[in-house]
Amino acid sequence: MDLDSPVQFVKGVGPQRAEGLAKLGVNTAEDLLLHLPMRYEDRRQFVRVVDLRIGMKVAVAGTVAVAGLRRARRLSIYELRLDDGSGRLLKAIFFNQPFLKDVLSVGKRVVLFGLVERDRVASRLLVMRSPPYEIVEQDEHGG
Repeated sequence: MDLDSPVQFVKGVGPQRAEGLAKLGVNTAEDLLLHLPMRYEDRRQFVRVVDLRIGMKVAVAGTVAVAGLRRARRLSIYELRLDDGSGRLLKAIFFNQPFLKDVLSVGKRVVLFGLVERDRVASRLLVMRSPPYEIVEQDEHGG
């Protein structure tokens, strides 16, 4: 296969998916290689909690300083505070994921990625709601 080959012959594409790709201007294997996603999220650059602003979509690395599971109406809410040593904590809340009490427990080093919002309960706090997370080994990211 060369770069001028029709996209439908790329493994995993086929005629139906090729039709959808054609609507995006992707007709050849080369077009597919050069097609950029709708958005690009750089999760390699970390922002300190003290430097966060509402509306930022960022990655933050730190240690779970406080964590707890509570019930609200028919939801279970797991809430934690992430400490990155910058002097300010970031709140993260997860809905209906009670297993996180065993995964994101106090003392764990984690990376959170998400949209920074103002907390509705404590307006001086910033919060990420159900952010994707990754457990970090102690020697990674300065831990």
